[in-house]
Amino acid sequence: MLKLSSKLMVILIFVYLFNSFPSVSLDRDNSNNIKTGQPGKNVINGRFTKGNHILTQSQKNLYFYTEASSGRFIAVYDGVFSDKKLVSLGRHVAENCGWTYAQSNNSSRNVPWLSQILKSDANVLKLSEIISQFISKNIWNKNSEFFSVRNMKTNVLLRGDFSLVERDDQKANQTVSAVLFLTQTWKRNDYGELVFYGEEGEILKSIHPRFGRLVVFDGSISRMQRAPSMFIERGILSLIVSFDVVKKTNGKSKKQGKKYIFFSTSGR
Repeated sequence: MLKLSSKLMVILIFVYLFNSFPSVSLDRDNSNNIKTGQPGKNVINGRFTKGNHILTQSQKNLYFYTEASSGRFIAVYDGVFSDKKLVSLGRHVAENCGWTYAQSNNSSRNVPWLSQILKSDANVLKLSEIISQFISKNIWNKNSEFFSVRNMKTNVLLRGDFSLVERDDQKANQTVSAVLFLTQTWKRNDYGELVFYGEEGEILKSIHPRFGRLVVFDGSISRMQRAPSMFIERGILSLIVSFDVVKKTNGKSKKQGKKYIFFSTSGR
């Protein structure tokens, strides 16, 4: 009798938990889902610097990783932008950017919801300039090189979404990329970490997508943004900016025939 009661209790608990599990159904046919706000040391030839950060009182360097062999790096910062500016930016990219949705994973994109931002978008372009200046002062130390915006995009990951590993460049030290997280009040158990991988597939670093956190890294490092927990109805909204590192000779770019928006890496 006691064994029967125990089994019955286990079955009842299972049924209760099953019925309490949140629905995974999402309206994927209408991009208005997102538009309404559901998403939101010296090493290697002196090129990279650690311990020399020029940070304000509110800014914190949480993590700095470099590869001794290649000089590739990952740096994580909090407090670079005010909450007010972040909220305003999140609203702008969620409501004004043209979102597209891919029905399934394919070679052309790493997440379902994606928005390519035009370089004519003054709001995001200004932010990318601030990010490039921040990188110049705190990470990069090469006055003969300049940053040029290669690509600006935003993406949103919802529970149940696919995500694939991507990289912005095949060669090290050619591209610097940055990810800025724009979803508020994201908790530890909400998942959605940004994961970086080594060349053998090992995890180099897994970063919690805290609101306003800025992650700067060499664009040749493979990465993947994980989807949120199945219990989370909101999405993770991220802004991604990648910069070409362009050498300058006599004030001119060595790359010709391409229009660049230059940001000096001297930080001046």
